[in-house]
Order: sequence, then structure tokens, then C-alpha cells
Amino acid sequence: MTERTIDADGALLCAEAFGDPADPPVLLVMGIGGSMLWWDHDFCTALAAGGRFAIRYDHRDTGRSTSDPPGRPTYTGDDLVADAARVLDGYGIERAHVVGVSMGGALAQLLALDFPARVASLVLLSTSPAGPADDLPPAAEAYHAFAREARVDWSDPASVVEYHVAESRALAGDRPFDEGAGPPPRRARRRAGRQLRERAEPHAARGRRAVA
Repeated sequence: MTERTIDADGALLCAEAFGDPADPPVLLVMGIGGSMLWWDHDFCTALAAGGRFAIRYDHRDTGRSTSDPPGRPTYTGDDLVADAARVLDGYGIERAHVVGVSMGGALAQLLALDFPARVASLVLLSTSPAGPADDLPPAAEAYHAFAREARVDWSDPASVVEYHVAESRALAGDRPFDEGAGPPPRRARRRAGRQLRERAEPHAARGRRAVA
């Protein structure tokens, strides 16, 4: 595993690569609010062992990449799409297989539309197209139930951490869920602290950040 910081037109993006740069590249694009660490280390090393050069990275306002003050983003969704191409630029890669999950799947689709020469193939997880998709299943009932019933005290970091653990449990669906395999407590507390600060922002400011 190697880590580097990529300058994306002034924004600094933290990225990590696994495997031999001579192998076919695979770009891993995470969903909203998730750092690159949600692409599990063992998963990335398995890709490398299978003859792929795997790259994961932190979006802006995530992990060790550039952060803006809560409620005052200096970027748009178009920048997040372009960032994926900039990560490839940072590794000198012209074209890669792109794997996106959730919001990362949306970014991956837009990447294929906006930068078609950069995308060799798409793998889309837990996401959907912007247009009609009647043949795709909806979110699982377990996640709908979590969304309806979850309660969190945003003034209490421990409550926020438990909320994220419960959400991850719901996302796991019928698969085995190992709470110990999630982000270490320090990262979870840091994420909780950031969300606590954001909850203190005026509603309109939070809305602008959500739109971005």
C-alpha cells in the first residue's frame, strides 16, 4: 500500500494504491460521508493479489482530504466527479475500471458520461441511475426500518457513534456483521464531532452543504 496527496486544482485529495502499477487499474469511489477506509484493506489487497492496481481515495470533506468550513463548501458535485479523473491523473493513469458505491456510483456514472475515455468499465453497487429503473430493486426493508426508527442525540458523541454503527448494521442486510471491523473509535468520534459541528450550523447553511 502506498499513500499520496494529489493536487486537484487546489484541493488536496488523499489517495492510497495497492498492487503493481503495471496491472490494470481499478478506481474505488466511496459514497457520501464515507472515507476511503470503507473500502476494506483486505478487499483492496485481494484486488491487488488478483492482478489489479487498486486505488481508493478520500472525497473532499472526508478523511485526510481538503475540508471546508461546515455549511460553506467551495465545490460542487461536478468537482467531485472531476476529482475521480484527477486521482487517475495523479497516478498517470489514462483509463481505469471504476467501482462506485451509493453516491460513489452516481459519481462513477457521471464520470463515464463526462470523461468517457477515462472509464474502461463500471461496477455499480447500492446505487441507481438518475432516470427510470423499474427493474432495479429498492433499498432493503431493514434499511427503511432503520431510517424510520433510528434515534440519535446529536449533542452526544457516543450516541452519534452508535447511530453510525446501527446504520452500518442495517446496510449489511442479511450478511454477517462484525462491529469490530468498522472504523476505529477515534475515527468514529472524529466523524461524530464533525457532524455535531454541522448540526450547530444554521439550517440554510447545512442545506447548501447537502446540495453540494
